[in-house]
Amino acid sequence: MRPPYRLEPTAEDVLTIAFAGARYAWSKALVGFAEGVHELGQADAWHIAEAFDADTVGGHTMFPLLAPGSEVFAKLSAFREDIA
Repeated sequence: MRPPYRLEPTAEDVLTIAFAGARYAWSKALVGFAEGVHELGQADAWHIAEAFDADTVGGHTMFPLLAPGSEVFAKLSAFREDIA
């Protein structure tokens, strides 16, 4: 059995997600996550991954509003890549 997927938002990540709010599918899927370690089962991880992917429809980049060089962008990208 695969170990749980992990999301580890910092306090700054949580503020960034709250700022993006319900504007984008990626942020809407993450609103409500608190700072700290969250272990997610496969179904929950896939639900979040599908939300991340939804923002790319039409050729858009993943994670609109986030700076591509930011830590939260890198963290969320790594989380998405881990879901197979």
